[in-house]
Amino acid sequence: MASTKLRVAVIGAGAAGLCAARHLLASPDTFAPPVVFEGSSRLGGTWVYTEETGEDAWGWTIHSSMYHDLRTNLPKEVMAFPDFPFDPSLPSFLHHSDVLSYLESYAEHFGIQDNIRFHWQVEEVRPGQKGQTGSPCGWDVTAVLRAPDSAQRVTEHFDAVLVCTGHYASPFLPAIPGLDSFQGKGWIPATKKERGAMFPPWPVSPRRAISLPPPPPHGCSQGGCHTKRPVGG
Repeated sequence: MASTKLRVAVIGAGAAGLCAARHLLASPDTFAPPVVFEGSSRLGGTWVYTEETGEDAWGWTIHSSMYHDLRTNLPKEVMAFPDFPFDPSLPSFLHHSDVLSYLESYAEHFGIQDNIRFHWQVEEVRPGQKGQTGSPCGWDVTAVLRAPDSAQRVTEHFDAVLVCTGHYASPFLPAIPGLDSFQGKGWIPATKKERGAMFPPWPVSPRRAISLPPPPPHGCSQGGCHTKRPVGG
């Protein structure tokens, strides 16, 4: 007899994907264990910081929106999941490494890790084959294994798909005239692919820097002002 439990795919093992997986696991009578596709080697999504840039050893683009000195601009008291508070000994405004540790603890506490397929990048999601009513039935998810010299690709059928890739999975670099020919050493756009590590420890010797924020009123919002602090000292 075929299982009546619903199969759910979760794309992304950042905060949203981990939360989705946690609640799917909490309803075992309704849902089969979820399959969480994560293209990188670790969970945490945008909270994973690395100074590596360009391509990894397998030829895949390294992407992260995190930078060296980032601290949250929201207090931890409003960032926490309701059923899993932050360590009360931590300050209200956290370094990004504390948020990553929190997400890792969350995944361990709720037993999510065994359901994550690391290094699997989802390429396509399409409606499944039509049922007796002529309507699409579920979803077919195609993923590729990010591994050296691997062409392994699988397509699996799911009853539902939760897209938890967040706002930062696809970097956008504006078409600024002259950008391609700029020879300065300090070009630090806010995408990992093009920028090198954003705001690594700033060099001791003096540097001149210019910030190119979006048009008002957004250019001096919390994010715009926060990213200027490591440069201004």
